[in-house]
Amino acid sequence: MKTIPLRNVKCRFARAITIAGIAALFAPISFCTRSASGRSSSGEGNPNLANKPECSAKGKEEITIECEYAIDEAGTENRDGGPRIFLKRMELSFKTRDENYMRTEFDFANTGNGPMTKRRTAYLEIDDALGQNHVRRPLPQVDFAKLSPGTQKAFSESLLVAAFRPGRYTIYLWIPDSNPSEKFDPAKDFLLSNSGIPNQETGLNELGMFEVLP
Repeated sequence: MKTIPLRNVKCRFARAITIAGIAALFAPISFCTRSASGRSSSGEGNPNLANKPECSAKGKEEITIECEYAIDEAGTENRDGGPRIFLKRMELSFKTRDENYMRTEFDFANTGNGPMTKRRTAYLEIDDALGQNHVRRPLPQVDFAKLSPGTQKAFSESLLVAAFRPGRYTIYLWIPDSNPSEKFDPAKDFLLSNSGIPNQETGLNELGMFEVLP
């Protein structure tokens, strides 16, 4: 099946923009991404366009979402000479109507001056439009300590997930502190260096949104 890049798809928080023909081609799903400001845009004069992910979706019985993310060195801090972790690519493959194993793949790169010395477990989170959590699964294969400076690495997982009811969903990567007493403190969460992905207030890395159609 031909994949159609959804490069001009933007969305407001919890509000997807429908693109004519996408629902028919890719039922039961459509996909959109957010700019750093969280506002929809036609792209003209929007400085976030250069850093927004390019995403595509394909399939009917089984859906595959693939996104590529830009590395913007100018828009990140040095983090005191430590690691600077970027997400370069994400791929999710899953069924919407039944419980199944979601296949995930994340490609990360470390462009910083040092490795991540503190072990952290990353979690894939998917919330519905009301902010209710639908998926929260640890990604034990994702080990940022394996990303030495100047390297990149792909990590893959298979996660058991429930069926997705029609509605809008947001995809997050949560990287909390390993200390149990600080695990749910957003100020202690690790944020990726990609422009437009990290949310300082929530401590979450927001990767995109999708909508499951009836």
